Amino acid sequence: MVIAALAAAAIMLAGGGYYRVLAGRYARAVESVRMPEGWLNALPLEIDGWRGHDEPLERSVIRATDTDAHLNRVYVNAAGTKAVALFVGYGIRLRDLLPHRPEVCYPGNGWLLSQRDDLQLDPGDGSSVTCRLLSFRKGGFSADDVSVLNYYVVDGQYCADVSALRERAVQETAAQSYSVQVQISTPGGIGADPRGVLVEFARACAPLLRELMPDRLGTGAAAPVAKAEVEP
Repeated sequence: MVIAALAAAAIMLAGGGYYRVLAGRYARAVESVRMPEGWLNALPLEIDGWRGHDEPLERSVIRATDTDAHLNRVYVNAAGTKAVALFVGYGIRLRDLLPHRPEVCYPGNGWLLSQRDDLQLDPGDGSSVTCRLLSFRKGGFSADDVSVLNYYVVDGQYCADVSALRERAVQETAAQSYSVQVQISTPGGIGADPRGVLVEFARACAPLLRELMPDRLGTGAAAPVAKAEVEP
């Protein structure tokens, strides 16, 4: 169950090559604010009955994500009947998050989109989380299903797609911006309602992630820094 959740997440992380060609038009180095090392690790390992553990990524996968900070975890509910893979990515250069969209990465790895819905989630903290919920299917002898919930937080604004990233990437004065991608995935074979599992976890997790954003931590005026290099 956990292995399947991890496999679902790995598709998005490594599959952004095609869209990099399109992202070239946003090649100006618009940068986000500096964040302290390891800041995403402050997300609790226990979230409303879910227990998480970190899953370190290989260096090649880290490079493929084009992120300057990331969090990769698997969370399992107390009964052991539900599991989700959570990936959070922070890009100092706003354009670096553009290639990594489920709509691009999953079809690029042989998955067919079977359902897509834009949702407004109420996490109970007074906010409304705009997100995109997608289901993919792969046929043949390796028939499988996976569901993915994806959203971005751009300067405190929730958005379901990369439209806000594009707007910020082409602006002249975006040096104090920040952009975070949140992706939660689960295999279709877990439980009777994998999309419901994603919504359940996203509602519980969103307020805690929101408190880690630069504007909430008081780092929104920090100076931008160069993109970190990952050694081979």
